[in-house]
Amino acid sequence: MKVALRTIALALTLTATAITAEDGASIMKKNDALPDARTTKIDATLIILKGGQKQEKTFQVFARRYPTEMRTRFKFLKPTRIEMLSWNLYGKDDLQWVRLSSGSVRMIASSDRGSAFANSHFYYEDINSRDVDQFHYKLLGDVNWGGHDCYKVESVKAIGAKVYDKSIVYVRKSDFFVVGEEFFEDGRHTKTLKFEEIGILKGYITPRRIVMERADGSGKSIYQIDKIEYDTALPDTMFNKENL
Repeated sequence: MKVALRTIALALTLTATAITAEDGASIMKKNDALPDARTTKIDATLIILKGGQKQEKTFQVFARRYPTEMRTRFKFLKPTRIEMLSWNLYGKDDLQWVRLSSGSVRMIASSDRGSAFANSHFYYEDINSRDVDQFHYKLLGDVNWGGHDCYKVESVKAIGAKVYDKSIVYVRKSDFFVVGEEFFEDGRHTKTLKFEEIGILKGYITPRRIVMERADGSGKSIYQIDKIEYDTALPDTMFNKENL
């Protein structure tokens, strides 16, 4: 009888574990479900450390969320005067345009998404928000990453143009916020993304410092947020290609 009771208890325990256990997709969907602002306005500095040289660029970011897409506009103030508009279309390939200092506007082709954004270590691909349904996920285990207890999730893009073979995403267990990501190209770990100085602003989890570093230590770019405002009035016209 004791053996039978132990067997029943074990079966119940395993069933409960199966019900409550997370998998890669459920973890990323919980990250995607975190509260997000309707609009965002950012004043920032981009610090680029490359080839023993340091370069700083100041810029602004304006973002507006729509039911089926996210639109983001980047406006560099100095030393360059370029602008970029990105439409993150849920379930489709993103659209991106850049206005050069000469005033001419060109569309960023899918084949150029792996090119450097503003001569930094960020690619054009990196500045888009993640459409969670465009990826396949696999939970690889639990790990302490950057001082955070995290889920380690493999992410492979399954829909749309693909720049990376895969990435490894580190999702903080306490709130499902992504604190880091490792990117792989041609089978090699090439870049690491880190979200730092994380706090809460107006109910939204907000990193004040975002670092993209080459895995071989050859350089990094730091996106430092100097000022951020959520849910402020931003006109729709700001996010039209015709007004770039």
